[in-house]
Parts: sequence; structure tokens; C-alpha cells
Amino acid sequence: NLPMQILRSLLLMSVFTAFLTVHSSCQQAGKPAGTTQTVPVGDFKQRIEQGNAVLLDVRTPGETAGGIIPGAILIPVDQLEGRVRELPKDGKPLLVCCAGGSRSAAACEFLSQQGYAGLHTLEGGMNSWSGPRVRS
Repeated sequence: NLPMQILRSLLLMSVFTAFLTVHSSCQQAGKPAGTTQTVPVGDFKQRIEQGNAVLLDVRTPGETAGGIIPGAILIPVDQLEGRVRELPKDGKPLLVCCAGGSRSAAACEFLSQQGYAGLHTLEGGMNSWSGPRVRS
């Protein structure tokens, strides 16, 4: 179906553009994203179970329709700049996930530049997640 292929292509291009925008703004600020830690699934799951962290899922609505980690805040990476104020700045660690890990890393770079600390990204993204999922 040609219209669906075009729609998918446009969606992928907008996600890629958002990634480049976030990455570029971080590089222009001239600060490394040294506060981000990539953590394996087991550690990520443990941090969630401890209950003292904020979980952010930066995937697209189409991706999250297949299920999210319970309690996650959903803000697609291409909307993060405009919606960053929705995230608490209360000192709690911020656990960020996407499908494979690239967009969450870019999101963490951006969030670091916005003054967020305690940033953690899920190694391998939701593709590696074996924990519980709920429908968004």
C-alpha cells in the first residue's frame, strides 16, 4: 500500500530529524553528556522496582501501542524539547528508554543540557526488555 509506505517514511524521517536536532543542540552547547549511564536490563528493572525513579519512554505512539513499562511517562523524542517541563526536576533518577537505545541516548544528552542529572538509558532499549508491559 503506497500511502502507508509514504506515511512510514515520513514518520521515520521526522524521528531522525528530531534525533539530529537534539544531538546538534547538545553539541552546540559544547558540553559532553557525561552524566548519562547506560544500564543493562537487570539493573534498569531493579531501579524501577525500587520506586524512586522517573521512567520516560521516548518512542513514537505507534511503537508504544505494543506496550510500555508500567508507570512510564510517554514523550516521543521529537516532542521532548517542547514538553520537557512535564518531567519532574526533583532529584530522582530519570530512566529513559526507546526501541533500541539511540533515541534515549539523544534524549539524555538533551536532558543533561536542560539541567537534569541522574540520567540512565536502557541498554538495547525496549528490544531487550523482558519485564512487564502494559498497553498504552
